[in-house]
Amino acid sequence: MATISKSPLINIQNVFKKNIILIIIATLICGSIGFYFGFKKNNNAKFKSSIFLSIAIKNKSFNENPYESVQTADHMTESIQGWIKDLSFQENIRNKSKINIELQAKRQEKNNIIVNYNTLTKEDAQKIEKVFLNQLNQRIFSYNLKSNFLVNADIQPLFTQARLNTTYIYMILGLLIGLCTPIITLLFIEEINN
Repeated sequence: MATISKSPLINIQNVFKKNIILIIIATLICGSIGFYFGFKKNNNAKFKSSIFLSIAIKNKSFNENPYESVQTADHMTESIQGWIKDLSFQENIRNKSKINIELQAKRQEKNNIIVNYNTLTKEDAQKIEKVFLNQLNQRIFSYNLKSNFLVNADIQPLFTQARLNTTYIYMILGLLIGLCTPIITLLFIEEINN
């Protein structure tokens, strides 16, 4: 004699009816956590800014071949990227601008660096740019005095754009996780018990 198995849809309905309070609580908790993280992430920065640097270098004592010049500029680009990532350099920028900021420097191609940071206002972004370029030019000037090379950083104008507010995306993700996780877990437990 054949047995009739329950439909998966009936199982979901039964689990949902039996555990509605648990599912609602889990959904609300996960949704709240998602909203909190989204709000915290978006509250610190409304604008994303970028400064593009192109590094060129020339030997003071003689004209070197183009290959050596590119290779030297490549090494200098790594050094400048290190300066930007240096905690004391960033702390100096924070102190002079009176804005809590974290700079991120990424290398693009051989001798290009893009510096990214987030601020609350466009005015803060411009203030950071001014302080950053001043500090960078001081470091480059100091390096040029001490070394046998002339370093030049070609700087593109500041690019600032409003950041996407992802608070509600995090909240919806939290709600979905909070809804699906207990249902799937309870279905799995019920299937094991049967």
